[in-house]
Amino acid sequence: MAAKVLSIDGGGIKGVIPAKILTYIETEIRKTNSSYHLEQSFDLIAGTSTGGIIALGLLSPDKDGNAKFLAGDLLDLYLNKGGQIFETDFFRKLDTLGGLTDELYGHANIERLFKEYFDDIRMSDLLKPCLITSYNIFDRCAVFFNSNDVKKGGDYHNYFVRDLARSTSAAPTYFEPAYIKAIDGKTQYPLIDGGVFANNPSMSAVVEMGKMLTRENEKWSLDLSDIFVLSIGCGVNTQTKKSFPYEKVKNWGKLSWVAPIIDIMMSASSETIDYQLRKIFAATGNPDNYLRIQPELRRASADMDDTRPENMEKLQEDADDFIAKNTELLQRVIQKILQ
Repeated sequence: MAAKVLSIDGGGIKGVIPAKILTYIETEIRKTNSSYHLEQSFDLIAGTSTGGIIALGLLSPDKDGNAKFLAGDLLDLYLNKGGQIFETDFFRKLDTLGGLTDELYGHANIERLFKEYFDDIRMSDLLKPCLITSYNIFDRCAVFFNSNDVKKGGDYHNYFVRDLARSTSAAPTYFEPAYIKAIDGKTQYPLIDGGVFANNPSMSAVVEMGKMLTRENEKWSLDLSDIFVLSIGCGVNTQTKKSFPYEKVKNWGKLSWVAPIIDIMMSASSETIDYQLRKIFAATGNPDNYLRIQPELRRASADMDDTRPENMEKLQEDADDFIAKNTELLQRVIQKILQ
């Protein structure tokens, strides 16, 4: 039986898309198993930025040690609290030149929200292994928060889940970097959004799953027939994808490139990882063990901070449209993860 991995991309408020798809999958299964929670089907859940928030939510326990949130609860977080996360005013936009001279959004609201949802849950409390990405701007290195590391390193590797959520979603120009401490009070990092290097964390998740299988069986070697990956993106609008004509950008300087380069970097990262995994799984004779879900945004804005009520409605409509047109595919996903 293949080990199962769930990987969720970054994308800001577009987290509505994967949250809605996961809600559909979970709700369908709960029709015949009312106690079912998504985390029961996966051996590892990985996430970057908004995907990291969803991953941590799915893995968080309640006071009795059961799953605290259904996928629908996390969808509600975006629908009901998304406006609080990306809340600013005209004067802040003016003072920061739209996020060019300072972060566009304050961090108090998002930290308050994470405290409300995750309270004092620690990474060591999570119900299954996680892989949450972030980037250390002091040591200049990628950081992978993995609950398996706590077993070998104790509180040196242990963190409050609310701090992990803050770190993985600290998108440059949108929020100031996070500065977090491990439970031991000594280990500390200044961190930004993991999307700067792994907006799609699927490849990192496959590597981590391989490490986990090796720990279980020292003789195990990489065999992709032993790993199933469900990778979910936050939607892409291929028809209105921002393009940058040569004549327009050829004389751009640092200031002009700040906003476009973040968008380009994150989308290019997701697309590259998807391409690599499709080719690798196909080349090893396991094309059905990698499934990428990336809905088309036909109505909604591709901006990660567009929380206008009309755009929130459009995000849901795009997700519903994908579900309606891909019911057979999603039913196959359900069968695969329940095997």
